[in-house]
Formats: sequence, structure tokens, C-alpha cells
Amino acid sequence: MFDGHREIYSRAGIDGLLKYRHESLLLELEEQARSGKPWYEQQITPEVVDFVRPNPEIQSGVRVGTSIFVTKIPYSPVAYLAETDVRMKRYHQCHCPLARASILDEAPPVSPLFCYCSGGYEKLVFDVVFEKPTRVEVLESALAGDTRCRFQIEIPEGCA
Repeated sequence: MFDGHREIYSRAGIDGLLKYRHESLLLELEEQARSGKPWYEQQITPEVVDFVRPNPEIQSGVRVGTSIFVTKIPYSPVAYLAETDVRMKRYHQCHCPLARASILDEAPPVSPLFCYCSGGYEKLVFDVVFEKPTRVEVLESALAGDTRCRFQIEIPEGCA
């Protein structure tokens, strides 16, 4: 699934790959907003595209030194952007049904450590690209009380 990313990395380096990921995401979101078709079960509007456009960290990644920072796009981006209540904003951010139920107090509390599952998904592309395991740290998460889910992925030595 990520072989194309590895090829771009080998030609353009990590910064070129991250730029490609952001530009590709924007093209995909713009098309979904025009067509009205769901994007991974999510409604995409021009407002969602405008939210993502200036922040390449969202769903793509930004390199700072030997780290890549990635913020997940909200699970329900339209509702997330409209929401003012922090608890509901966290709910609309989170992609995990178990965690979402916990945020609404409809289930026993789920530990923020559970968000390393999402971190594993975010690092997977870079594991493939670098052909080495990467390390991920959860910096912010809906389960920890944050309104976004943000991860730091360490670039393996010799790959930056």
C-alpha cells in the first residue's frame, strides 16, 4: 500500500515525501468536497479543505529535525469544526468507537495509552518508507483531554 511512498522518498527525500502527501491529500479532499461522496465515511466540505490546507501536519506530516509530527484529521470533521463544547470536540476528533464511547461517559474510562493503537497506524507508513521500524509517541489525544490527536514519529538514524 505504501510502496509508492517509498519510491517518492528514495527520489525526493523525506521533505519531498511529506510535501507530496499533503498535496495529494488536498487534491483528494477537494475532489470529495466537489463530488459530495464520503471520504472514509467522512463528509468533506470546502470548510474542511480550508482547515487542512494551511496545516500540512494534518494527516501528512511535518519534519522537525529527526522527528515527523502528524495530527489526525478529525473523524467527523464537519461536526468538529462547528463544535464549541470541548468534550464534544474531542468526541468528533476521535476515530476509535471504544474511545468515543468513553469520551461520552457511556462506557468505563479508557486509558490514553490506548491511543498508541492510532500511533501504530500513523507510524506504519514510515516503517515501510524507511524499511526500518520507527518509534512513535502520542503527544496529544482525545482520551487525554486534548482536542486533537498528535503524534511524533522518530526518523531512524541514517534516514533523515
